[in-house]
Amino acid sequence: MQIFKLTIDDIEKYKEEIVTMLKQSFEKSFPELNYEPTSFYDRVESLKVYLNEKKALVYGSEIDESLAGFVWFFEKDTPKGKLIHINHFVVDENFRRRGLGNTLWNMVEEYASKRGIEEIELLVTKNNENAVNFYLNRNFEVERLVMKKRLLK
Repeated sequence: MQIFKLTIDDIEKYKEEIVTMLKQSFEKSFPELNYEPTSFYDRVESLKVYLNEKKALVYGSEIDESLAGFVWFFEKDTPKGKLIHINHFVVDENFRRRGLGNTLWNMVEEYASKRGIEEIELLVTKNNENAVNFYLNRNFEVERLVMKKRLLK
């Protein structure tokens, strides 16, 4: 397993793996929704723009020349100082339970520590129990709740 910072060229090289993982993530988090296949490619193109503008960082994990997981994040200014916002954190279903998530997570925390950043935030769908537990095991706390009311038509 190799962990590395992805470049725009890497994003292009691993585009299909990234699209697959984004699709897996969205299907797990939002099983009731149907996504246009192009929407995941659009996200990859957006990521390349963010990387080019130095507005995002991506660490990836490679196994046997395949991208097995990645974490896409950025620094965000808040009234309390900078924090890291994780935009996407995905390990391919075929590579789970091998410690990749832990290793990628450690890279994010190491990055934060080196930059003097003391807070990391993210959004996770409550029905994605594995992800919720992953973050709870890393001392995340629920700070805000997104509440919705569905109106009948």
